[in-house]
Amino acid sequence: MPEMFGVMAIANIFMMGFILFSDIGLHANIVQSTRGDKKTFLDTVWTTQIMRGGVILIFGCIISASLLIFKHLGWLSVSNSYADPSLPGIILALAFSSAIAGFESTKAVVAGRNLDIKNVKLIEIISTLGGMFFMVFWAWYERTVWAFVHGAFVTSILKVFLSHYSLKGINNSFHWHKEEFKEIFAYGKWVFVSSIIGFFYLTIDKIILGGIMTPKMFGLFAIAMLILSTVKEVFSKIFYGVCFPAFSETYRENPQNLKSTYYKYRVYSDIGLCFTAGFLFAVSHIIFGVLYDERYQGSAEIFQILSIGIIGLRNDLTGQVFMAIGKPKLLTVLQVINLVLLGVSIPLANHYFGIYAALWVVALSPFFVTPMMIKYKIELGFFSLHKELIGLLFLPIGYLLGLGVVYLFNLIKF
Repeated sequence: MPEMFGVMAIANIFMMGFILFSDIGLHANIVQSTRGDKKTFLDTVWTTQIMRGGVILIFGCIISASLLIFKHLGWLSVSNSYADPSLPGIILALAFSSAIAGFESTKAVVAGRNLDIKNVKLIEIISTLGGMFFMVFWAWYERTVWAFVHGAFVTSILKVFLSHYSLKGINNSFHWHKEEFKEIFAYGKWVFVSSIIGFFYLTIDKIILGGIMTPKMFGLFAIAMLILSTVKEVFSKIFYGVCFPAFSETYRENPQNLKSTYYKYRVYSDIGLCFTAGFLFAVSHIIFGVLYDERYQGSAEIFQILSIGIIGLRNDLTGQVFMAIGKPKLLTVLQVINLVLLGVSIPLANHYFGIYAALWVVALSPFFVTPMMIKYKIELGFFSLHKELIGLLFLPIGYLLGLGVVYLFNLIKF
């Protein structure tokens, strides 16, 4: 039922909070630091990573227990998604899965740092497919929301195992070096602040919409976001796994080439993002018509609106440059501005124009900080107006191709 996706969305909000409230940029430290290939540094990162997993598990226990107590005291309405009886157990299980993921070897990050990403991506593909197949099997065996949870467990276990035993490099062992942790924290403190702000930025729409949507509509919203997040994750993996190491290496070795390196990747990413946004906007009803039955068709309209937000991922690539040059605080400033504007504009749009206007605000929110981002890029010396705009030409191209697919689909269907 659509409501099950809403419950999982609530659980994922908590998990995102646990993860981002404990984020000090451990992987980014390895990629960015000049000591990112030294054993003592890597072991300090790995030990800190495991401790972070333990903190996440503790958070999970606290929130799960709190939900049970609140429900027992009658503080949660039975019609509220937070009162679902399966939610505390799901949160605790997902927190345990994140604790397992904390044991992942630093070999994968080092390989990405050295732009040797073939085997790293192969591990991600194998672990993700393994989790997906187990999730599908469990959903076939027992049609409950726990299929999602079991899939996450299998993915985490496979990724940890493969990262240790299928990659070459320095084997991790427990180690804590005070001076190296100081370097990690000096870089990571801004990542930590940015991550906390980023949590509210990434979830404020869900928190607010969850309060103004019916449980079923919030479930439909969650389904649309689930599919859209899969598309966005593909681009985010490329940005972080390929572009960030490339920007970091360029800044370390040849900082004068940073602008050309940035736009080499930027042009291709803009083409992919704009084309994908236009294409998905056109074919959204086909996607949901094929994948879901009539109970879920309301998700198609929501997905169509939110798909425009894919273009905003262009800002994420610029953010990787800020990280690579050691200026994560710029991201913090941008996220604060975006968070405030988003938190104010969603309720106003819903109050004056309705829920779909609020969804348009969510879709267009990445563009709120574009002027500030351009200002930073000009100050840092890597801005080119025509290269910023050229990718937008592929938005109508993707849309027209999508319309062609819709036309052919309707011909075949009838």
